Amino acid sequence: MLVLIIAISGASGAGKTTLQTRLLDHLMGGRVISNTTRTRRESDTANEYRFLNRSDFLGIDDWLWMEEIHGNLYGTRKSDVDVVLRHKGIASIIVVHQCHPILKKAYDNSEVEVLCLHLLSPDEKRIRERLVQRGDALPNIERRLIDCRDWDTEVRTLQFVHLVQAESQEAVFQQCLRLVLDQVLSKRPG
Repeated sequence: MLVLIIAISGASGAGKTTLQTRLLDHLMGGRVISNTTRTRRESDTANEYRFLNRSDFLGIDDWLWMEEIHGNLYGTRKSDVDVVLRHKGIASIIVVHQCHPILKKAYDNSEVEVLCLHLLSPDEKRIRERLVQRGDALPNIERRLIDCRDWDTEVRTLQFVHLVQAESQEAVFQQCLRLVLDQVLSKRPG
């Protein structure tokens, strides 16, 4: 049986959570809930993050990955991934792009496959609209627009990450579903 982690990264407002939800609904996989020290937003959906204070976050010792972004900590516990994989066989994690190599290395010599997807930034006008819609403040939006360009440039150096152009949500879903199915079929015996 194939055991698969789908790691999704991308710019703020690129549609990572929407993509993750659609893939998991289609594949009957499980969501790995990430942890953060940032303040909850009105637009956050249930089971998207566990919100922790900094002290509690730093007291956890089984991080698969952990990064500080804009003064907030983000991370995923290995134990959370293992539970979802054990029960579902397919797990999806939303990560920052720097985590793709960490995930590949962590599961390099195991029966777990890691499929890394990065949603390239849509045009700045669309990102700005999405960030305003979710309630981000103007200074944060400007900082995030710069980050989007930088992250897209950095992730292009990671040859094992599949770059997905953020056209329509349907086109992104179809492209990523094909990548997942290709991964599954390439590992089938016979």
